[in-house]
Amino acid sequence: DAWADYECRFQLPGRTTPDHGFTAPRWQGEALPGKTLLLHAEQGYGDTLQMIRYAPYVAERVGRISLWAPKSLRTLLATVNGVDELVAAKPPDDTFHAHLPLMSLPGVFGDSLETIPKKTPYLGNFTEINTEKPVEIGLAWAGSDNQPLDRRSVLLSELTALLSVDGVKWQSLQLGEETGQIAASDWAGMIQDSSDQLTDFAATAAVIAKLDLIICVDSAVAHLAGALGKPAWVLLSFAPDWRWGWEGESSPWYPSTRLFRQRYGETWASVGERMATAIGSLIV
Repeated sequence: DAWADYECRFQLPGRTTPDHGFTAPRWQGEALPGKTLLLHAEQGYGDTLQMIRYAPYVAERVGRISLWAPKSLRTLLATVNGVDELVAAKPPDDTFHAHLPLMSLPGVFGDSLETIPKKTPYLGNFTEINTEKPVEIGLAWAGSDNQPLDRRSVLLSELTALLSVDGVKWQSLQLGEETGQIAASDWAGMIQDSSDQLTDFAATAAVIAKLDLIICVDSAVAHLAGALGKPAWVLLSFAPDWRWGWEGESSPWYPSTRLFRQRYGETWASVGERMATAIGSLIV
């Protein structure tokens, strides 16, 4: 059972999920009528965005859901069906009856890739726009720097081929020092830097909702776009994270997502060229 094996993450050296020392038991999926379950975020923002899809299903089994999540996510996560309360810090032990890390939810529900909840959007409440011909595209080319071996990120200059497609307005969804790559590349003057608008995930979701297509690497932006049900094209390294699988262009987690996989030995510039061709075929 892969999900049972995934629980070994709590015993690994250098683990990214802290031991909170809760006295309440871990939830095993049992009914808890009239009682409070604490769900708590772990690992990265994208992991939280991916697994919060389970909240409505958890709510059918427990009396109340309290969600402990990072500040930058809380406004957006307040829109999730089934979540009764969002907390900013570790709650006192006497305020909940059981707890569970979010990434353990698929295992508790005994899901496979065929049975995971696939309905989107499950975040936000935005008006749907016509995306048949993507004329305004958001772009994020780098993930966070909290992974020791980062195969996810690309250089913006490696995606210059995307500029060959006429009739597209480009909007940067990138945060951090990587935004400096705009001025140092052919993208200068060709893409709008929206980083000052991306103050938290709710604000980023509002920007994404107005775009026709999102192009990004394996980062929180990919999970956010997928959870919003927005068309998203994700650049994946030849050695992708487990959740994207090893083959295919589709994702069971996000039906609106298309995966552009880097072949072993292929440059990111080559992947960008394939992506440019795909965009061109859509807006003809």
